[in-house]
Amino acid sequence: MKENIAVIFPGIAYTCQERLLIECANKYKTIGYDVVNINFSSVEFDMNKTLQYNFNLTKDIILNQIKDIDFDKYEDVVFLSKSIGTSCAAWLEDYLNINVRQFFLTPIPLCLEYLKNTENVMAMVIGTKDKFIDFKEVESFCQRNNIKCLIFKDVGHSLKYKVDDGETEKLNERVVETVTRRYEV
Repeated sequence: MKENIAVIFPGIAYTCQERLLIECANKYKTIGYDVVNINFSSVEFDMNKTLQYNFNLTKDIILNQIKDIDFDKYEDVVFLSKSIGTSCAAWLEDYLNINVRQFFLTPIPLCLEYLKNTENVMAMVIGTKDKFIDFKEVESFCQRNNIKCLIFKDVGHSLKYKVDDGETEKLNERVVETVTRRYEV
């Protein structure tokens, strides 16, 4: 029996220790997936530079962190990514030329540029107040490519409601349910 793996790509300030990514990782673990968290703590991001500049800083870090993974041994490979991690995940799928199912949380414009294979995109999640990309651009991209798009009203790039932790928890629950729905019995 082949194994399954989920690789989690964080954002610049949104690490794999954020509640939503922890909950997604835990859900994958409970259904038998190996989970690998990419760690950008050694990357010296510069918010005064472009997203492209910051993305370029991640490439060698990612390749070093996944160098021992034999993706061929896995039946299902999932890349779950957030923010700048979305461009990393899209780029890596193409770079490694592997079959991956992608789940993008707050994709940035670079993600849409690097994404070559839209057939295996499970969903994109965006807030109406995202500061890096207009949610309508993501919504339109998803409609053109027949991709599920979860849009959260009055939510910014962090995917958190500013004044209501209860609403943020509901958002998290909906994302976790969507990211693993195909495997629920």
